[in-house]
Amino acid sequence: MFIFISYTLQAQSLYVVQKGDTFTSISQNTGMSIAELRELNAYSKNSTLQVGTTIFVKYLKKNTALKYHTVKQNETLYSIAKLYHISVSKLKRLNNLDGNTIALGQVLVVK
Repeated sequence: MFIFISYTLQAQSLYVVQKGDTFTSISQNTGMSIAELRELNAYSKNSTLQVGTTIFVKYLKKNTALKYHTVKQNETLYSIAKLYHISVSKLKRLNNLDGNTIALGQVLVVK
């Protein structure tokens, strides 16, 4: 007796972990839950991401053409927003930022 089970796989991509990335930030940028991200990459609940590690992600959001910017010395949300022709409020919304504080080396979504 044979049982056939069919299912649809979602598109998976490889992503290289950048400085400042967390399970939370990656899950927000891909639309995946943190649990999905951990399960797909066999990370335990206590595991942390290491810069340079390649992980699998599933892009569930409509706009998968994300563009990133790494914060350099003396940059502000305003200067970064101006560089990418977006508003500060949009930049904050894309990165789930409540305040105006950013850190050197932090990776921000700019599109």
